[in-house]
Order: sequence, then structure tokens, then C-alpha cells
Amino acid sequence: GGLTVAGGASVGKDLYVGGDLVITGSVVSAGAITFPTITFSDTTNCSFVEYYNNNLITIGTLGILSFALAVTPNVGSTPTEIQFTLPGRTTNLTKRGELVANCSGYTDDTNVIPLFNVISVGVTGTIKGLLKFQSVSTNVHYFTVHCTYILD
Repeated sequence: GGLTVAGGASVGKDLYVGGDLVITGSVVSAGAITFPTITFSDTTNCSFVEYYNNNLITIGTLGILSFALAVTPNVGSTPTEIQFTLPGRTTNLTKRGELVANCSGYTDDTNVIPLFNVISVGVTGTIKGLLKFQSVSTNVHYFTVHCTYILD
């Protein structure tokens, strides 16, 4: 059988679809996107400045987190790092690769200077991620981080 509704439809309870779901318009999913609090800690050779543009998209037990971050290195040309919590994660990571992350960074907000040697991985035994980089100077360094992980 089939169902065609020319106007619109609303379902007040759970809806289970056993086959494919094909959508030709946009998808709006209230509650799937949140703006979580992220805690930053365990800094090495830097000071936390701020974070912004943070959001967490949840699809079942998958979390897709993105945010921007600014830190000030204490010294130039040195290994530097900061850790961040993974909102919604409830069990400690057992492997660094349980957090799949992409990150990039720069300094000098006027004449952008890209940063090299930037990585983000999970911190085993915790519900945190690690952002590690080689500082360029003591000027503010800016980063964007986009990562996925299981919320359980």
C-alpha cells in the first residue's frame, strides 16, 4: 500500500520506517543540534582565551561536534596543547582513535599565518579530546575543530 498526503502531515508519537526514507526537501530535526558547554583544561605552554561557534549534532548515538577556539601560547616555537571535554560522551575512551577529528589553526587575525603540526585525538581513560600544536609566537592562535565520536 501507499500513502500520499498532498497537504501536510503530523505524527504525535514515534514513527518507525522499515524501508528507505527518501526526502526531497530539507530536513529539520528539533533537538538534534545543541550548543553544549565545552570545558577546556590540562593546558601545556598556553592559556585558554575563548571558544565559540560550538554545536553538537546527534544522530542516534553518534555525536558530531564542531567549535572554534583561541589560545595564547606562553612561548613561541614549542609543543603546546589543551584538552577539551566531549559533550554527551558517557564512558571513557579506550583508544585515541575513538575520537575522529579534523582541526586547523592560524595566528595573526589580520594577515593569516597558517599553523603546521596541528593534531586532535582522544585522551584514553577520559571523555576528552586533545588539541596539540607547535606554537609560532606568543600571539593568539585560533583553531577550528570538527570531530565525531560515539556518545555512549
